[in-house]
Amino acid sequence: TFQEAMILEHRVKLTFYGGVNKVGGNKVFLEDFGYDVKIFIDFGINREEYSDCARQCYDPDKLENFTEFQVLPSEEEVPVKNLYSRCFIFNHKKLNFRQKIR
Repeated sequence: TFQEAMILEHRVKLTFYGGVNKVGGNKVFLEDFGYDVKIFIDFGINREEYSDCARQCYDPDKLENFTEFQVLPSEEEVPVKNLYSRCFIFNHKKLNFRQKIR
């Protein structure tokens, strides 16, 4: 059909930022070049990396600490404006995590 033909014309790229050959910490980034869409379809945190960060940081919930210890990719590595999940919203302007209002 016409819709199937359009889908085949689009290039899609998956980039794995974490979790490869590990248990936990999956970070899978999907880019659809036809629609100019970029989405993390899975964004886990490696528990070992998180524990290391929490032990060494004064404030383990600060975004800068997560990126410094490479628990999360930096904004330069992944130019995404908004991240949403059931647990948090990434506020691009304030560069911190805040709890979602339910």
